[in-house]
Amino acid sequence: MKKFICYVAMASCLLFLFLPRAEAIVWSGDYLKVGVNDAGGLMDNSLTVGIQFDRLGTGTYGAADFLLPGNPFEFYSIGVSPAWDNAGFDGAAVLSNPFTATTVDISSGTDFLALTYTGTFTLGGASLSYIQQVYFAKNSPIINFSVDILNQGNSPVAVAYARGLDPDQDVNINGTFATNNTIAGNTVTGMSSTGTGLFISIVDLTGSGVPGIAGPWGGAWDTNPFNLLLGPNLGNGDYSINMAWLMELAPNTSKEIDFQYNVGQVPIPPSCLLVFSGLLPFIRLRKKRLIAA
Repeated sequence: MKKFICYVAMASCLLFLFLPRAEAIVWSGDYLKVGVNDAGGLMDNSLTVGIQFDRLGTGTYGAADFLLPGNPFEFYSIGVSPAWDNAGFDGAAVLSNPFTATTVDISSGTDFLALTYTGTFTLGGASLSYIQQVYFAKNSPIINFSVDILNQGNSPVAVAYARGLDPDQDVNINGTFATNNTIAGNTVTGMSSTGTGLFISIVDLTGSGVPGIAGPWGGAWDTNPFNLLLGPNLGNGDYSINMAWLMELAPNTSKEIDFQYNVGQVPIPPSCLLVFSGLLPFIRLRKKRLIAA
């Protein structure tokens, strides 16, 4: 993974002055079409693209989108006990950006790369700053993340960080929000429950991530990083998949978190395709139950 901690010192000056602020980023590769918003979450600002996938690698995208149907949900959260907050789309069509992040598109050639950075912000009495890279190659179905959190204070601090999404890949195809959700080692996966074979996984590359399958908490989707560090596992259903980390930061030091979103499609037997093609005209799209924000 690439290391960009040098941007901490430059983010508030050089990047602000010389790189255009992204109002909406939409990347289209061979396997993935991905939106990135100002806060550094996936889904572009105007909610036109979340994550779309082409199994054949031809850059041709159909109705399926892993993130957009129903209540858009793809977030990251940061906490210093007892305070925490989340950024991205957290179950409502309103972008949350409490850390006042700026995202710039610094893609080059066939490599798509966005850099998200903040100035200093305060949580639980601690002074922090945040840098994220999200990138993937044009010919790859893997979205890579590298996150650096810097303790800019004079005392050690424990920082919780979590990332998650509600996979809804089957909704535009057959109206189903539920997925078959599994945890295996350093990976949590939301798999199609209807036979389309579409799946998305969060894979921890750092070695200390806690995978989880979560649902509503306090009337909304659970984005509390301290709750997600407990590793909830609600199993199959219309739930979110998550990964959480806890890091101890000495004064004026940072730590890096690396993980991936792996997107794919399990091959579907021809007999199943025939069955689904016959049923599709009779399937009515149901409206997803709203979760109060």
